[in-house]
Amino acid sequence: MSMIRQLWLLVFLVTLGTCSASLVTSLWSNRHYLEDQLRLKNHDNAASLAISLSQQAGDKGSIELLMAAQYDTGHYQRISLVDPEGKALFEFGNQPPQQTVPAWFVAALPIKSVPGVAQVSSGWQAVGTVTVVSHSSFAYDQLWSGALQLALLLTLVGLLSGLCGTLLVRRTTRPLQELVDQARALSERRFIKSTISKVPELMTLTSAMNAMVDRVGAQFSEHAATVERLRLSAVTDAITGLINRSEFQRRFDELLDAQDAPVEGIFLIVRVHDLQHMNQELGRNATDRCLAMLGGELEKMTAATPRSLCGRLNGADFALLLPGKALDAEAFGDLRRRLRGFDATASTLPDIAIGATLLRPDASPGQLLTRADAALVIAETETQRFALLETVMDEVEDKGQSDWRRDLQHALDHKKIDGRLRPVTDREGRILHRQFDIHIAWDGDDYRPPSEWLPFAIRTGLAASFEEFAIQQALETAASRSFDLSLPLSEQALCDGTVLARLVDLLGSSPSAATRLIIEVPEALVHRDPDFGTDLAHALRRSGTRLALFNAGSYVSRMRNLPDLQLHHLRTTAALAAGSSGAQRAYLAGVVSMCRGLGIQVVLDTTDTAIDLRGTDADAVVDISYEE
Repeated sequence: MSMIRQLWLLVFLVTLGTCSASLVTSLWSNRHYLEDQLRLKNHDNAASLAISLSQQAGDKGSIELLMAAQYDTGHYQRISLVDPEGKALFEFGNQPPQQTVPAWFVAALPIKSVPGVAQVSSGWQAVGTVTVVSHSSFAYDQLWSGALQLALLLTLVGLLSGLCGTLLVRRTTRPLQELVDQARALSERRFIKSTISKVPELMTLTSAMNAMVDRVGAQFSEHAATVERLRLSAVTDAITGLINRSEFQRRFDELLDAQDAPVEGIFLIVRVHDLQHMNQELGRNATDRCLAMLGGELEKMTAATPRSLCGRLNGADFALLLPGKALDAEAFGDLRRRLRGFDATASTLPDIAIGATLLRPDASPGQLLTRADAALVIAETETQRFALLETVMDEVEDKGQSDWRRDLQHALDHKKIDGRLRPVTDREGRILHRQFDIHIAWDGDDYRPPSEWLPFAIRTGLAASFEEFAIQQALETAASRSFDLSLPLSEQALCDGTVLARLVDLLGSSPSAATRLIIEVPEALVHRDPDFGTDLAHALRRSGTRLALFNAGSYVSRMRNLPDLQLHHLRTTAALAAGSSGAQRAYLAGVVSMCRGLGIQVVLDTTDTAIDLRGTDADAVVDISYEE
C-alpha cells in the first residue's frame, strides 16, 4: 500500500476511533444516569405511597383505592403490597408499553429498574411492605433519542475532522507528489525543479533533489557546450571562421532540396590567385590575416541576404550562395579594392578571381559547382578577373524536368510502391530494428530507393502523398512482424496537417503495431521549430510510438529541448558518419557521449560502404543492403 493511502487510512481510522469512543462513552454514562434516576424515582414514589397508605388505618378498601390511583398516574411496571408474613395483599401490573427502540440497542445497553420499597403501618402495627417498580422503556426511548442526536453530532464532527485531515494530508502529499514527478522526469531524462516544501522534514529532501537536478542540468549544458565546440571545430575553418567544405556542401544540399528552395540568385566561387607565392612574400601570419579579412568581407556580403551561404572550400577557394542577388564586375571591383588595401606597404598584394553562375530552378548542387568552376577558369584569363556563366541545362535535362511530376504521379496512381527493410545492427552484428524505406518504379520497371526519387518528389509537392502511403504500409508490416520498424518522414509530409492527422488516426487504430514503430523526423526541422518537435513527441508517446531524428549531428548540441523529446535513436548524416578528420571524429564521439547520457542510441548512416563500429563510439550502423 502506498504511503498516501496509508495516510488516508490513518486519518480515517483516527477519526472513526475518536468518534466511536466518544459515542460509546457518552451512551454508557447516560445509561448509568438513567438507572440512577429510575432508582431514585422508585424509592421516592414507594416512600410517598407508604405514607399515604399508613394514614388509612388499615382500611383495605382505602388502601386498594390509593394504590390503584397511584398506578394510574405513573408509568409503573408493578406496584404491590405484601403483609408481614409475605402474603400479597394487592398487586397492580400489566404488560410494558410497545417498544420503539431496536432490540439490539436494548440488549447492548440494558437499563435495570431497581424497585423502591417502603413500610406501611397503622399506628404501631405493621400493615405490610409496598414495592414500586417503574417502566424502563421510557428510559430506553430517552437513551435512543440521545444516541441518535449524539451520533449525528459526532458524524458532523468526524466530517469536519476528516476535512481538516484531508487538507493536512494534501499539504504533506503535494511536495511528495512534486518529488515523485521530479524523479519520474529524471528517469525520462527531463530536468525539472520542485517547489521547496514548508514541511521541515521535506524541506531538506526537496532542496537536495533540486540541487541534484541543477548539477545534472549543468553537466548536460557543459557537455552540450563541449559538443558544440567540437562541432564548430569540425565544420568551421580555423583561419577565416567560415564553414568548411563538407559543412558548406551539406547546407548547400539542404537549402536546394528544401520545399521552398530559392529559384533565382547567384552562386560564385572566389579564388585567391597564387596563394603559395603570397605565403612566401607576406609570410604565413600576414597571409592568414589576409585570408581572414577576405572571409570577413565575404561574410558581410551574406549577412544582409537571407538564406545565403558562405564557406571556404579549400586553401584558396571560397564559395558564396546569394539568393535573389546579382553580382557584376563593378561590385566585384569594390571587393578587390578593399582587399588590395589590406597592406599598402606589402610588395605583393592579394589578387582574387570570381567565377559565377546564375541560380536556376531545379539546379542541383553539383551542376552549380561545375558551372561556377568553369566560370572561374574563364575569370582567371580575364582582365577584370570576373566571369558570369549563364549556360542553360542541356535538352536532356530539360526533358527530364518536364517529366518528373508525370512519372511520379503515374507511380503513385498505379501503386508502384514497395516497402523495403534495411537492418540496423549493433557491434556484434545483432539486428536492433529495421529501417523501412519505400521504393517506387519510376521511369521504368526498376524500383528505386528514396535517395533517387524523394528529392524530385519534394520539389514537385508529391512527397507527402508517397509517405502517407508509406505510413500505412509500415503499420501493416509492423502488425504482421515481431520486430521494430523505423520510418523516416520528410519535412514536407510532417508539415502537412492531413498526413499528421492520418498518422495519429492510424496509430490509434492499431496500438500493437504502433508500439513497434519508430517515426524518424529531420533534425533540422526540430531544431528550427522546437515546439513542433516537442508536441509531436508527446502525441507519438500517447500511442506508444517512439521518436527519432535522421540527418542528425549538425544541430544536436544546440537543441535545448533534446531531453524532452525522449528520442529512441539519432541517425547521423552520411557525411558525419564517413568523416575521417580528427575534428569530425572528436565531434562524433562528443555526440555519442552526450546521447548516451540521455539514453539515446546513435546510429551511423552511410550509403556507400559499411562502417566498422569497433573504430567508432556509435551504437549501431544502418546496413547498406536491403533484406529480401
